Amino acid sequence: MKRYICIHGHFYQPPRENAWLEEVELQESATPYHDWNDRINAECYEANAFARLLGEDGTIRGIVNNYAWMSFNFGPTLLSWMERHQPETYEAILDADRISMQNFEGHGSAMAQVYNHIIMPLADRKDKVTQVRWGIRDFEHRFGRFPEGMWLAETAADTETLEVLAEHEIRFTVLSPYQAARVRDPKEAKWTDVHGGRIDPRVAYRCNLPSGRSIDLFFYDGPVSQEIAFGDLLHNGDNLSQRLLGLLPEQSDAEGGVIAHIATDGETYGHHHRNGEMALAFCIEQLRRTSDVELTIYGQFLDRHPPTREVEIVERSSWSCIHGVERWRAACGCNSGGNPRWQQQWRAPLREALDIVRDQLRPVYEQKASAVFSDPWEVRNRYIEFMMDRSSAGLRRFLASEAPGLDPHSYEETVTLLEMQRNCLLMYTSCGWFFDEISGIETVQILQYAARALQLCHKISDTDPTARFLEVLRRAPSNAPQHPTGESVYLHYVADESVELERVAVHYAVTHLFQIEDAGSTLSGFEVSPVEIVREEAGRNRFLAGTVQVRSRITTEERRIVFAVLSLGDHNLFGGALSEDNVEAWAEHRVRFQRQFLNHETPRLIIELDSMFGSDSRILEQLFLDDQTVVIAQMLETPQTALHEAHRKLINENYAMLQSVSRMGGRLPEDLHHTVRRVLTRDLKGAFQAERLDVERIDSCVQEFLRWRMKPHGEDFSLTVSDRMSGLIDELASAPEEVAAMDALLFTLDLIETFSVDIDLSETQNRFFLLCRATFDEGLLSDADWSLALIYLGDRLNIDAAAAVEGSRYPLS
Repeated sequence: MKRYICIHGHFYQPPRENAWLEEVELQESATPYHDWNDRINAECYEANAFARLLGEDGTIRGIVNNYAWMSFNFGPTLLSWMERHQPETYEAILDADRISMQNFEGHGSAMAQVYNHIIMPLADRKDKVTQVRWGIRDFEHRFGRFPEGMWLAETAADTETLEVLAEHEIRFTVLSPYQAARVRDPKEAKWTDVHGGRIDPRVAYRCNLPSGRSIDLFFYDGPVSQEIAFGDLLHNGDNLSQRLLGLLPEQSDAEGGVIAHIATDGETYGHHHRNGEMALAFCIEQLRRTSDVELTIYGQFLDRHPPTREVEIVERSSWSCIHGVERWRAACGCNSGGNPRWQQQWRAPLREALDIVRDQLRPVYEQKASAVFSDPWEVRNRYIEFMMDRSSAGLRRFLASEAPGLDPHSYEETVTLLEMQRNCLLMYTSCGWFFDEISGIETVQILQYAARALQLCHKISDTDPTARFLEVLRRAPSNAPQHPTGESVYLHYVADESVELERVAVHYAVTHLFQIEDAGSTLSGFEVSPVEIVREEAGRNRFLAGTVQVRSRITTEERRIVFAVLSLGDHNLFGGALSEDNVEAWAEHRVRFQRQFLNHETPRLIIELDSMFGSDSRILEQLFLDDQTVVIAQMLETPQTALHEAHRKLINENYAMLQSVSRMGGRLPEDLHHTVRRVLTRDLKGAFQAERLDVERIDSCVQEFLRWRMKPHGEDFSLTVSDRMSGLIDELASAPEEVAAMDALLFTLDLIETFSVDIDLSETQNRFFLLCRATFDEGLLSDADWSLALIYLGDRLNIDAAAAVEGSRYPLS
């Protein structure tokens, strides 16, 4: 009997992109990272692509790509974000699939996923088909092959969902053991009931469908998967490997094969359990060294051991709701467990409200799209082609294929229709119901998609279900007293986030007024082209006015917008933006505004700006969050600098006394202690951020810390040092003959050891291994001095550098 082990990770994050900007905005709760995708990438996705193998002495003896030896799926929306913002992790994931095809006889580790994680049994057939088609096409685009398997969101399944998978030639999917209803030998008529998780998970099963098609199913081991996700199995990689081996029967001469396999959220390995990726890497290595067990993935196992038993599933079942799929449409009692007194009565009206949007907007799409396409729903299925290539050329290519001869003047309405449908699908992302409260960020996110769909509909049709939508949301009770209903949540968190071209022009104007770098001519999902711009400054006051051409890169909506913005050097901003069509004699207005500014007629200018653009324009609030944060930082720079200088002056004026207390071993009062440490940390951080690293300046800061018997603090400081060290490794790689980068690295490591500060060295270590591989590949090992220098640096980075320099001994994949 052949014995196999397969580890599956479902890697997924709720979509976090602003529904209008198509980018994830700053999330303070993820500090010091930009957003939660960014944070979880560092803790999990990147960590598993560069997972450490430790020796008995705790040094790093290898870095491996876990994905190459496990089964995995990534949500397409997450991969889309990763491709733009974390390309190294993204490429490592694609590489892992290519490498796994060598490891597993031509079968790749990656599985596809239904596109945006909707609960398939609660969707109608049209939406099921689109989700599968988009998931398949996105997978082909990224991995360069057709997927053998597809992951279902929350493993939620019904017969129609399996039919759609089989119809699209998906070979298998993975379910919870509690989703199996009964099994039998195809040669026998009698079924065996396996409700309650009693199915044997160690073999594959065939599910014969009413259409005559079939799909193969795997039911993961439930108890061990639970132990990994919620227990302590990831505290030790050896324990994990032994637990998996214990799932298999003793070796025998019997024919056939058995597979021990588990499935969890991929974020378990590193995000939910810190260093979980290291336990996984060690476990994988142990299993690879076990002679009578073979690591496998589902496609390879199916080829070697096709199903010999038939199975029927529990209809409308899932892995995270004991009531089937009620968690995503009712107050069934399933919740996160973190808020036992909260209710989830809001779930049913939330789904009802979204159904109203979907059902009212579908006839609009069918009617208008039928005038352009012979089959509007099939075109929606193929819309993924433009979703994967948002360029102007991509749009022309897509519309030329789907509607040959379409007048370019009709592009805007045509794409608006398809975008309306895309948002109608995105608003059913499962995370909106999964958690405990309707005002949570996941639910607000899907309400954004609903708002975007309604906005797009309003641009092309008189149909407007907003009133009914809000009426039903009013029946969705919140647990937050400040927002008692879903309607209140929508009006507070979503309605004001809507973006029109005028708001884009305001954002462009203010970011240019404050001269924010990288604001650029392309603003998220929009292109802004200046037509005429005038800028004036007088002391702290600044004025910007002009005309811009604003175009949506997605819908192609385009208008000429006029604007004027006045800053008084503090938080006071006046002005706004209007469509040029709505302003008569704009040139005369602009010249008058400019003259009033230059003549210091500020009160009069403010009155006229308010008259034209409205006195409640709330310009600062109209800025998109990332640049709004930069503008606010500029506004606060003067008082912040004054505070810092006041703190420095206080220290300088009392330096002798404070130092005397410190030398005698006395502790400064808490306020003074924090003040001194804050000033010193800011100085040291600034030294690390300098364009060229000034070792003498840093050393001076270090000596000052030592005199005060303090050490630097703060995650922000740690990230600054970590980023600089990674940059120094890159400098070393590009010019190994230059000793400055090596000296700076060693000096920084001395600093870290001196203060025992917690600096994340993982990125530096990753880049060091790449440097060692390049050294091996380029034949630089013959340079004894260079090899010895690398070995010494590796030792300081807690790396078995001799092994690293060999390059191929512990390859990254």
